[in-house]
Amino acid sequence: MTSLAKIGITMGDPSGIGPEIIVKALQEMSPDQRSASAVIGNLDFLKRADRLLGANLTYTDSLDNARNGAVPVVHVATKDESQIRDGQITAAGGEAAYQYVVKAVELALAARIAVIVTAPLNKGAMHAAGHHFDPVVLGVIFGEDLRRFVRRPIVDNNPSRGKYILRED
Repeated sequence: MTSLAKIGITMGDPSGIGPEIIVKALQEMSPDQRSASAVIGNLDFLKRADRLLGANLTYTDSLDNARNGAVPVVHVATKDESQIRDGQITAAGGEAAYQYVVKAVELALAARIAVIVTAPLNKGAMHAAGHHFDPVVLGVIFGEDLRRFVRRPIVDNNPSRGKYILRED
């Protein structure tokens, strides 16, 4: 069996669709792919999405020893997470989304994950939490050149497909 690179998936704003998108994506993966992924976020919100979708996935807190389709989860506890409400823009949701990305960058810099993928981030919620977030800012936060983690972003002017599309080399 070929070893797969560990993909770090941040949950995004937990009050949005990020947890459900992640669970649906994980459902589509093979067991080996699921175990080679790592969700960075709140395990309670992830399990809630799992229940809503009837996915019945298995989760583990081990990044290094996940097997048989168990999904590694790096649980990140955040301030005021009890104030996060489905579908509502809150400072607590923005703070959580920001901290998930920060933790993912820490894991990438420590070579614990090879790639960072983010679920949707709500900039309004992040601003409410006091973070004026832009991916470029991560380099300033960590004092590192993070371009090695970016796969040639290209601008796509079609608003129905979002602002950026990432393509492989």
